[in-house]
Amino acid sequence: YNYTDGYGCTNTDTLKLTVLNSILSQTGNYSPVCNNASPVQLNGTPANGSWSGYGIVGDKFYPAIAGVGNHTITYQAAGGCGTMASTFINVLYSAQISFTNPSNVFCENSNQAFLFASPSGGIWSGNSVQSNGTFNPSAAGTGNHYVTYTYTYTNGCLTIDSTLIKVEQLPVVNAGNDRKVCINSGDITLSGYPS
Repeated sequence: YNYTDGYGCTNTDTLKLTVLNSILSQTGNYSPVCNNASPVQLNGTPANGSWSGYGIVGDKFYPAIAGVGNHTITYQAAGGCGTMASTFINVLYSAQISFTNPSNVFCENSNQAFLFASPSGGIWSGNSVQSNGTFNPSAAGTGNHYVTYTYTYTNGCLTIDSTLIKVEQLPVVNAGNDRKVCINSGDITLSGYPS
């Protein structure tokens, strides 16, 4: 570089320009994931680059944050010459389960009760529960019982949730001692426990 000032003084400087090869970034390929799935570990090459895109935290992709749909994610290798590469991850819908039982409390002498959840068509499991949601309180016994409902959406995404069922012990009841009364007796006062 040459420069001459207003007095006619000239000076020169030289710089060395080194052209570096670009670093090819690669994202890898990722299968579709359900939106209730665990975070996906991203594996860009060469290592130690940076990821960007909706649903990305560090080097992980969070389906629940990204939401349902196709999401473009981008990787750039470290260093000033790293190229950028993009791919996408498809997040699939998974059903939300809600329990619709009128009551989660049953008496221990009940022979059969029915459990309900939405969407219907899932599979129940747990202590004394049949797959169709038929629950046998007397077989389960008194106490708290967690039962599980598993639902598979048409795209294969699985949702599993549990609810608490309580089986209550029968109250202790006492009607008093047996008695004999005359047919022409007046009114008789009966008392039982608990009142």
